[in-house]
Amino acid sequence: MQPTTYLTCLFTAFCYRGIQQKDNLCPIGCDCIGGKTDRSFYCHSTSVIFLTTLNHFRTLQLIDVRSISKLPSKATLLLNCDYLMIDKAGNVKQPKPEHINVFPSFVTITNSDLKNVEKYFRIDYSLTREIHFENISDLEEIWLTQKFENLISLTVLNSPIESITFGTFYWLPNLESLVLRHTKINGTLSSEWFRRKMINLKYLDLSYNKLTTIDKYVFTKLPSLKILKLNNNLLTGINWETMKPIWHNLQEFWLTGNVNLKCDYFCWIFDHFPHPSVFDSTDCSFSIIPPKETNFFNFTSNTHNLKCKQLIV
Repeated sequence: MQPTTYLTCLFTAFCYRGIQQKDNLCPIGCDCIGGKTDRSFYCHSTSVIFLTTLNHFRTLQLIDVRSISKLPSKATLLLNCDYLMIDKAGNVKQPKPEHINVFPSFVTITNSDLKNVEKYFRIDYSLTREIHFENISDLEEIWLTQKFENLISLTVLNSPIESITFGTFYWLPNLESLVLRHTKINGTLSSEWFRRKMINLKYLDLSYNKLTTIDKYVFTKLPSLKILKLNNNLLTGINWETMKPIWHNLQEFWLTGNVNLKCDYFCWIFDHFPHPSVFDSTDCSFSIIPPKETNFFNFTSNTHNLKCKQLIV
């Protein structure tokens, strides 16, 4: 019988093929591929038992696993991996007293309850560079109590986040990409989320939420921002003084889908300020309506009314 061949995709970025191998280090309940330098474990059984400490391996994937343990004779186990991938962690049995500590560089958790994931083992995020959460049923609030100095990317999709604790992102000093999309975040995009200047943050995606306003000072905390996605929220207006700290850095600015947004609140951008190469919301042109006084965008001379129309994509 031919050995099983696996096609594995990590973060949807790249895929590789592997053939199941016999491996004395392979956890019970898992299939193993690769050799010493690229060993990976794929576990899709009810129970998984780790046999020994593993100093470095490529991938640990758990799908619909109900319990994880180790041999009684072993002390605390350390698992150091590049990729930790967990899917469908639900109805996990209460763990035994022994401990298993996992040190991943990249973490993907999908279709799971974080309380159940915590029953598997202790995840140490001190070396983690990217975290991807999707469809996490019990993630109603983001709060952090320790510094994640190596984290450069945090993505949360389709999860019921409603609030973000004061100073949450203070603990992510080197973050470059923050995506909180298709959640229930509402109210104000607040400078209190950050507390400090996030000098490395270049990508911020808060689309498909319920944001209504933008804190006047929030972008003073994000001086390096290049891509900003606020489309499909409940915004009604934007202010030039709010956007001014990042405006000349922006390469993309997304606003479509804010159905209550009055376009004349921001279409001055087109005629008086350079704008990003991608600006998805409006197309502005002078109208024949007589000039009127405005102080929007800190522009106080007589100007023309502008009219806007939605771009057809």
